[in-house]
Amino acid sequence: MKVIIINGSPRNQGITATTLHVLEKELLDSGVKVDFVSLAEIEMAHCLGCCSCFMTGHCCIRDDAEKLSELIAEADGIILGTPTYASNVSGLMKDFIDRGHFVIEQLLHGKACVIVATGENYGNKDAAKVLKKLVIYSGGKLSGSIVFKAPFNIMATEKQVVDHGGKNSRIEYRDFRNDALNHINKKCRKAARKMIRDMHSGKAHPMQSLIHFIVLNIGIRSFVRKKGKLYQGVIDKWTKLGIYGSFHFSMRTTYEVAYGILDSLCCMRFKHVIMITSHADPQHQIAVEKDVWKS
Repeated sequence: MKVIIINGSPRNQGITATTLHVLEKELLDSGVKVDFVSLAEIEMAHCLGCCSCFMTGHCCIRDDAEKLSELIAEADGIILGTPTYASNVSGLMKDFIDRGHFVIEQLLHGKACVIVATGENYGNKDAAKVLKKLVIYSGGKLSGSIVFKAPFNIMATEKQVVDHGGKNSRIEYRDFRNDALNHINKKCRKAARKMIRDMHSGKAHPMQSLIHFIVLNIGIRSFVRKKGKLYQGVIDKWTKLGIYGSFHFSMRTTYEVAYGILDSLCCMRFKHVIMITSHADPQHQIAVEKDVWKS
């Protein structure tokens, strides 16, 4: 198994990079091969908006961003990390999102993914939402998300100034690094375990699969078909992934989504639910039944 970790922060010693390196260690200790990439250290031009990649299947700019997309395509999992800038991802991460072959070309199809969003003030949850949507819309499985709030430069400074303000104002110096690292280690350990489990099992996440089904088959597929040969590169990639043709929703994923919906209905205290799915071949007809536990 191989995982690509992408650091979208320009700071290699900041809280984002620290969190990503902890994830890296957890994966390496479990026998997973890891490539760690800092976007600040690669050659990456801005997207030109020419859409030639949709026709040819590759970007007209042959730099490190294109090579990174090729690495991701061959990996089993990906971890995306970003600091929060103006309640959004960093400029580096946005550039790579624009240059990568994510949503339209389904770069993350079937891959286990973890996202990391850090920030000092309000907005890190908004940055996390951008990455979560990117993963699910691109066909990935979101194994975990780490949203972390911490003082600026916390990992580089031994002591941080804390001004309590108010009438009895006082200033004290506190070392937050140990507390931050303990919190990071706990979150990363949990996320890494879930990611490894998802890579091993290949199991779909029911609600994520349902959202992806709607986005791909209703929002994207008809658009690509209208473009025809102008999007031949996209069609070729979909064919290689096995998702070109009619609505893509494997029987296994169908069953998993069905059970997920049943579990949700049971949590809503439905007394008895029967779901039947039909198929042209009678051998593929299934019926699933579930009772609510009596409390």
